[in-house]
Amino acid sequence: MKEISDIIRAYDTVKNTGRSLALATVVDVKGSSYRRPGARMLVQDDGVWTGGISGGCLEGDALKKSKLAILKQQPSIVTYDTTRDDEHQIGVGLGCKGIIDVLMTPVSEGNPSIDLLRATIGSRESHILYTLVECSNQEFKNQIGQIKRFDKSKLPEFLSQEDRQRFVADIADLSSTHESTSKEYSGTRIFIEIVPPALRLVLFGGNYDIIPILKIGREIGYTIDVVANPRRLNPIVFDLANKVYEKNDSIDVDAFTAFILISHDYETDKQNLMKALKTDVRYIGMLGPAVRGEKTIDDIKVEGIDFRPEDHQRFFNPIGLDTGADNPEDIAISIFAEVRAAFNDREGGYLRRRPGTIYHRK
Repeated sequence: MKEISDIIRAYDTVKNTGRSLALATVVDVKGSSYRRPGARMLVQDDGVWTGGISGGCLEGDALKKSKLAILKQQPSIVTYDTTRDDEHQIGVGLGCKGIIDVLMTPVSEGNPSIDLLRATIGSRESHILYTLVECSNQEFKNQIGQIKRFDKSKLPEFLSQEDRQRFVADIADLSSTHESTSKEYSGTRIFIEIVPPALRLVLFGGNYDIIPILKIGREIGYTIDVVANPRRLNPIVFDLANKVYEKNDSIDVDAFTAFILISHDYETDKQNLMKALKTDVRYIGMLGPAVRGEKTIDDIKVEGIDFRPEDHQRFFNPIGLDTGADNPEDIAISIFAEVRAAFNDREGGYLRRRPGTIYHRK
């Protein structure tokens, strides 16, 4: 989500300057790649770009190909085969062991694709977008590169009735895993993109150690809200937080919300845990040692609050990954890492010990 925000910000900065633009989008990956489908970079005709489609190894060549798309005012697919250590392909040896398809699309002022990307920013819902990548039917080739919003009542006219049914089924499957990829339908290739909202952290506490969490959250594009007495907060919190709630305010949650109990006060954390358990929030993290967490659970049971087996699955105490962190900044990093792992259904261990590949591969 942060990359889309950066691209929209860059587009808004240059859209009235006469600069020509192109959007490079990773639409398919087979094997290993640093970035996954949906990674983007906005390229200006003066060589400035925003975003990225790799770890830096493909951007130079993608810049040239994007400029060619701008010159021709025609979208094109560029395939990078990094399975071979062939530095003649793009001028550098890669060795990433993957095949990456990148769609280069010229971007004009008022482009509806940009507006659709803009609509995903700040939304608390997942967006389902699709882009025609290849089409054997000449009648629809002018739609290649156009991003469209999925609407079950208005399916792509360039698909047959049978392929439309497959298209809808594929979207249902991808939506359940939040995966983006390209699918082929009788000579037509479509990039289906699931754009979830930014992760949202609600911090229950207002001490100085929330400031590193707010700073890191802003840098990586998370939504960070704070629940605390506003009269006791450091003024910087109001600049960094998306929203500040008072303790009795109602807080809406969604499937991408995490609660962080970080007040450093036992009774406050206990009350906040009881409040959290009444929601469907997927992640509840509480600062402090395990013995404190166990006492909190015992005490809320005495007060008649159920702590079900599924609550054990979403309750993280002590909060954070085991990194040995002993200062607010390092603790904040361990918290973000654990939240990200939890929402990705990962254990958060060393990647070198992970069996199989880092990402799902075709």
